[in-house]
Amino acid sequence: MRIGSVLFNPFTKQITGFVEIEKVYSEATLKPEIVSRWLSPDPLTEEREWLTPYNFVQNDPINRIDPDGALDEMIQQPDDRYKLLSDGTVEYFDNKGGESIDYLMDESGNEIQLTDTSILPQLESQTMQESAHYSDDVILTGNYAISKNNKQTKKLFDWVASRDSNEWAYIKGKTDGGVYSFIGSYHVSDQAPSPRRAGGFGDFETLINIHSHYGTSLDDFQPSGSDMAGARRERMRSPNAQFFIFSPLITKNRYNNAIDGKILPGTLNTPYKKIDYEPKKYIPY
Repeated sequence: MRIGSVLFNPFTKQITGFVEIEKVYSEATLKPEIVSRWLSPDPLTEEREWLTPYNFVQNDPINRIDPDGALDEMIQQPDDRYKLLSDGTVEYFDNKGGESIDYLMDESGNEIQLTDTSILPQLESQTMQESAHYSDDVILTGNYAISKNNKQTKKLFDWVASRDSNEWAYIKGKTDGGVYSFIGSYHVSDQAPSPRRAGGFGDFETLINIHSHYGTSLDDFQPSGSDMAGARRERMRSPNAQFFIFSPLITKNRYNNAIDGKILPGTLNTPYKKIDYEPKKYIPY
């Protein structure tokens, strides 16, 4: 049988030859007589394993361009300061900065600088959805970004999680294409996203998984039941994964006030023990 210019034997499943065909364009349609076909995989697929190779500009033609058919890129805007809003979303703000630095500003005017200028535009426009852990009928919508610049992504996570009472997630994962970092939030206080559930990396091994609890209540100082269940499931795939809660506002006084009069779970009358030291912001579990 003939497929385009290829002669193929369907019984032996071997290519038996090729046919020279002149591509004649019709004056009416300006289309060749041979319908175009993909002849090889995208050679740059491994650069972005979390995306299907059949996308164009990551399905974001408003903010991304692909001038040469290689890797797409963000449209470079002369204005590159963004603002962290009260609901935890990120929004373009004004024209501070240049081509090599992006800024994120909180509502008090405090700023952080990022040299990876791909992260904040992603956090503004890139969305994900997932069912809430308490009900499949409730769909959460959030924002996320993925970068190979793990230090910049972690720096941003620490900054936003210290200013937003909603849960944020930072996941560092190893793929066949290298080590990537994920940052994102559903902008709710009781669930953080994961690239495993919401999409992002594709197939990966979790190295570090951190999500934020603001640090102002007893629930903020310890993992929840769903946190522990999620960690157990993930360790079946990634046995060496490390899990942490980041509680940026935790202090000795806040902790002692939160546990005052409280009984340890699973006991009849054993109270929490007060501490006389400043606790660490990162709590392993």
